[in-house]
Amino acid sequence: MGRFLSLFHCESFGSNRRYEDRFQWFFVSRDEKNNLSPVEPCKMIRLLGLVRNQPANTTALDSLARILGTSLEPRAYDLFLEEIGPLVIVIFYEDSVQDTNGFPDNVKTKELHYPKYRMFKFASFLDLLRPDSVPWRGNVDLAASAPFICSGADQFQSAWPKARTLMLSRWIRLSGPSAFSEKSEGRSQRIMERQIALLGMEKMSAKQVAKELDVKGFKCGRHSSYHEWFTKNPASFHAWLSKERKKSREAWKR
Repeated sequence: MGRFLSLFHCESFGSNRRYEDRFQWFFVSRDEKNNLSPVEPCKMIRLLGLVRNQPANTTALDSLARILGTSLEPRAYDLFLEEIGPLVIVIFYEDSVQDTNGFPDNVKTKELHYPKYRMFKFASFLDLLRPDSVPWRGNVDLAASAPFICSGADQFQSAWPKARTLMLSRWIRLSGPSAFSEKSEGRSQRIMERQIALLGMEKMSAKQVAKELDVKGFKCGRHSSYHEWFTKNPASFHAWLSKERKKSREAWKR
């Protein structure tokens, strides 16, 4: 694919725009039997509205993260190709792969274009989450943004479910490559591990929790250790622990 990419190659701007709109609102979800089915745009609009108007509503963001994760999978790509039908060769594919006899190899051609689907699906979703944050419509120069979009999609798909939610939360606040950086991901991972640990310490006293956090190797930013923090300022440690326990319950015990 060239430097200038476009999602579709219709003969008119209006036709491209219609297919871009269909693509942006194409999402699938997985049921308990592992079957994929389309997600109605009205459901996506409702979830996006909840996320924008109630930033603390992580339930809606969890749902969006699950839907996006499923929609980035190769099986979702197959459903997308089925939806646009025979036009796919004309308006979506950039090139075709030839077999040994010089004829088009449909399977390999489809495989060749999955990365294109994934990149534009991720970019168009980020644009839904935070409008006008990612240029992806029409003929757009993706030389600058494609690397971080592809890297972000890689980070997202390899992350834990809760980490995916945190990535989207950071995107709403930051809207840039740092939302998917390895540094941010590592910090989110450590926060989740501490939350899980705190859930297992609910019956412990604050003093016991401080000691156990140190034993488990969690870093304490304010002091050299949690035990030192508890010893020097127990009221401050109690207030922090109460807040963190509440966050842990909300994040992991829905």
